[in-house]
Amino acid sequence: MESESHRWYSDRIGRDVHVRVYGHFGQPILVFPTSGGDEREYEGQGMFDTLGHHVQAGRVKFFCVSSVNNDSWYNKSIHPADRAKFQVAYDSAIANEVLPFIEHHCHSKGVAITTTGASCVGATFQRGSTRSPATGASKISASSSAETAIE
Repeated sequence: MESESHRWYSDRIGRDVHVRVYGHFGQPILVFPTSGGDEREYEGQGMFDTLGHHVQAGRVKFFCVSSVNNDSWYNKSIHPADRAKFQVAYDSAIANEVLPFIEHHCHSKGVAITTTGASCVGATFQRGSTRSPATGASKISASSSAETAIE
């Protein structure tokens, strides 16, 4: 199966963003790992043993990202408000860096991007996802409820 790794430094989160791409063509699917996972987790958990034929046929193209939960929600050494702020910064990196990367990689500005994830990060992103009516570009909105991070 065709796969490639990409990374770039994000000022939003102060570290590299890692994206692992599987497939050559198809509906883009943004994959969020479990809370402590990385961009290789989906493959490591055997998901492509099950879904590989769809990737090979060009029906779907997976874009897997890393989690930052160990530095946000699970980082007990910082104040809960700072945990939430880091998560909001991550959401911003996804919206303003990863989604445009996916559009560019698919050669299709405004392409509909499906999301999936086994953790709260994916669910949060899915609830907040919107599409700009003016441009059709993928966007994410952060909920103010993120400010009420749990300890």
